[in-house]
Amino acid sequence: MNKRLYALLAISLTIILSSCSFISEQKEKDIPIVHPDLSLYDTTYKVGRSDGNPFIIKASLLEIYKDDNKAFGTDVTFIRYDENSNIELEGRADSVEINTKKDDAILSGNVIVDIKNEGLQINCDSINWDNSNSILDSNDGVVNVIWDQSNSIEGYGFSGNLNTRIFELSTIKDGKINEKN
Repeated sequence: MNKRLYALLAISLTIILSSCSFISEQKEKDIPIVHPDLSLYDTTYKVGRSDGNPFIIKASLLEIYKDDNKAFGTDVTFIRYDENSNIELEGRADSVEINTKKDDAILSGNVIVDIKNEGLQINCDSINWDNSNSILDSNDGVVNVIWDQSNSIEGYGFSGNLNTRIFELSTIKDGKINEKN
């Protein structure tokens, strides 16, 4: 009799445990997996501009989600030319998130932006591009700004308007400025 009881108990436990596993698997299946509409490798993507001078972004991987108006890229470099076809701005980042409807972008991870005409280099972990206003903005993130290769300021809250050429930090933490004679 004990063998039957143990067998019945073992079968009951197996059914209970497998049903718990089944419920857990079912919940995971209820969450839809979103796949990109298009995945491009070693590609070039142009972020439009009203002045006809787009940002040209090169990425090792770019995934486009049409319904969400988003594109995500990894291992990116970017460049922008002025109206005379001179390099105005170039840089790199670990990743980019692009709003494909507004052409705004968020650059993240080891971001370097070189604004050539100003001799200005911006180093930060994340920076936003507001396309309609031509503004780079790090929100309250830490930024290191270098110019003339010997001057640097570390601070928070970088904002730069590429139209007006006004660049500012909301808070300066540290810096080194060498005056020229």
